[in-house]
Order: sequence, then C-alpha cells, then structure tokens
Amino acid sequence: MLARSLAVAVAVVTVASCGGGDGGRGADDTLGSPTEPVSDVEIVAPALRFEPSKVFVPAGEEVELTFENDDGGIAHNLRVRTDAPEDDQPATDLQVGPDTQRITFTLDPGEYRFVCDIHPNMRGTITAV
Repeated sequence: MLARSLAVAVAVVTVASCGGGDGGRGADDTLGSPTEPVSDVEIVAPALRFEPSKVFVPAGEEVELTFENDDGGIAHNLRVRTDAPEDDQPATDLQVGPDTQRITFTLDPGEYRFVCDIHPNMRGTITAV
C-alpha cells in the first residue's frame, strides 16, 4: 500500500511540474519559436540527452548559450555544427558533469545541428530565423 501511495504521489508531482511557467519551452521540448526567437539559451544534459532539443535563435545576433551537464560522472560537450572547420565551430569543452559552461556565437539564417562529440545519440537543432 505504501509503495502504491508513493507511486501516485510521484506521478502527481511529475504531472504538476509539467504545467505553468515553462520558460518559453513548448510541450515538445522547444525553446523559442520562429516568431519569437531567443538569444539567451540554456541547454541541459540529463540522462544522455539534451533538453531542450529544439531551439530558435535570432539570425545575425549574438546568442549566449549556457550548457549544463547534469550527468554526474559522465563527460559531455555541446558543439553547434556549422560549415566552418571543426576548430571554428561554437563548442563547449568536453567536461565530466556536473559542469556548467557558456559560449557566445552568431549564426546566419538556417538550421544547425548541435551534438555531443562522444555521444552520437545526443543531438538537437538550432534554427536561426
């Protein structure tokens, strides 16, 4: 009975935390929108994934991205794949979590992938509009 009550309590807390002030994130784990891009971006890496996985930023304007690796004991980075040589692509350093890093960059209009260099399943998209 205690286990069932605990499971119900966890489910209620989980559902309750999904509503309300989402900081500009949509239901599909998106930050910003094509009509309201954001220049201050926070991406978190919990459990070998990026949250949010879709971000809209203003093209031609400086973007400040904060990357928070919440995977304790696991190394991650975040690299924005552009047409530039790899050394010139916006990227954080590969660091074991927990760790927080910031990078700034400007993108031309278009869609760009962001990835973790050592975990190919960790990916998302940044669309500059």
